[in-house]
Amino acid sequence: MLIQTRILYFWKLNLYVVVVLWFYEQSRSQFGNLYVQFANSLSESRRKYVPSAGIAVSMIFAVSCCVTAAAVESRRLGVVKKYGLVDKPDATVPMSMFWLLPQFVLLGGFSGMFSTGTVYFFVDQSPVFCQKRTVRLRGGESELDGGEGDMVSARSEREQDG
Repeated sequence: MLIQTRILYFWKLNLYVVVVLWFYEQSRSQFGNLYVQFANSLSESRRKYVPSAGIAVSMIFAVSCCVTAAAVESRRLGVVKKYGLVDKPDATVPMSMFWLLPQFVLLGGFSGMFSTGTVYFFVDQSPVFCQKRTVRLRGGESELDGGEGDMVSARSEREQDG
C-alpha cells in the first residue's frame, strides 16, 4: 500500500511539473513571437530602437518574476506558520504547486523576449558581412550558427585581408 501511494504521489508530482513547464514553454514561445511581430510592424526608422526596448521589457519581466517569487514565498511561509510546520522540515506544506505558475509564465516571457531581443541586438550591431553568418531569426527563436568563434574568425580574417 505504501508503494502504491508513493507511485501515485510521484506520478502526480511529475504531472504538475509537466504542466508548469508547458506554461513556461508556451509563454516563452508566445512572447518571442509577439516581439517579432511587433518589431516587423514598425517602420524602418523606428526599428533601431527595437533591440534596446526588447531587452528592457525582458528585464521588467525578470524583475516581475522575482517579485512574484517573493510574494509566493511569503505566502508559503505564512501557511507554514499557520499550520505549525516551522520545526518540521519533512512535513508537506498544504499549498498547491500551481502557485508557481505566474512565476513560470513571467520567466517564460523574460526568456522569449530576451533571447529574441539579443538576436535583434546582434543583427543591429554586427557588420553587414557578419549578419548572414552569425544569426538567423526563425519564428521568434534564435539560432547562432557556429557561435562566437565564427564571428571572431570572420572578423580576424577581414582585418588580415584589409
